[in-house]
Amino acid sequence: MRYISTVFLFFSFAFVFGQDTIVPKENAKLVKENASNVTVSAEPKCGSIVFRKKIERSFRLPDVSEKTSATVIVKFVVWDDGSLRNFEIIKETPANLGLGKELIRLLMKSKRWKPGKVNGRKVKQYFTMPVSIQIMPSKNLVQQSNDDSIQKKD
Repeated sequence: MRYISTVFLFFSFAFVFGQDTIVPKENAKLVKENASNVTVSAEPKCGSIVFRKKIERSFRLPDVSEKTSATVIVKFVVWDDGSLRNFEIIKETPANLGLGKELIRLLMKSKRWKPGKVNGRKVKQYFTMPVSIQIMPSKNLVQQSNDDSIQKKD
């Protein structure tokens, strides 16, 4: 059986990088508000702890031949109706494993969130989600690598 140690660091769903957290409506006057103006932050309806566990259970990890530490940061917008849109991979290391796409896939499949609020009014809000992952090698890949190295010596 494959041993995977996965650690998700969501930083309590805090806003990262200090970006504006309100996305103005189309054809509306551009008003910049920062995180201090948001009276209620956007969050998953099931709560952040349950949401993290759902992501952890559903995350499809790639097969690796050696222990790999990975980091993915995805930025998206929680719309005033609770839907998630405008996904952008801010950081993905290592870049060749497809972890950013996998996180976006899970976010797109997730249920609507509770939108952020300013003075009781639902607003669109940027959300930045950092995830750190430790991927342990699959025993099958390690065995196959050892077999390959033995064959190359002959």
